[in-house]
Amino acid sequence: SDLVNTVDENFETPLMLAAREGYASIIQSLLLFSPDKAMKNKVGKSAANIAQENGHVDLAEALI
Repeated sequence: SDLVNTVDENFETPLMLAAREGYASIIQSLLLFSPDKAMKNKVGKSAANIAQENGHVDLAEALI
């Protein structure tokens, strides 16, 4: 579904928002819908970048 790649005003996807908060179960659910993991937000960061910056290194590795 295209909804999984919907962006907010900062061009952040649901995957990026979950990555920021470290919500592993939500990330697992979102990954079932094949989100574009390479998408970048307004400042050029991917979900993996956001996860790593917020101390969620294990999630960052899963998002590469």
